[in-house]
Amino acid sequence: MLALAVLAGAACGASRHGTLLRRWEVVVGWLLAATITASGIGYLFLSPALTPIASISLPLLLLWIAVLGAALSRRP
Repeated sequence: MLALAVLAGAACGASRHGTLLRRWEVVVGWLLAATITASGIGYLFLSPALTPIASISLPLLLLWIAVLGAALSRRP
């Protein structure tokens, strides 16, 4: 989970100048990185307070994969 968070953050950081992702797509990526990091930490330390965040990060992950696929297909 933490590796996926790093990958989403790296994609958002690399698209700083709007070359790959649109602004709202970058926001979804940063939200995914934050929620998947929190849920990964919750699983790592077996924290019952942080594990429900995984239910938020799953739809964001599915949306992020669709957005990234669409962004890569529209590249010139």
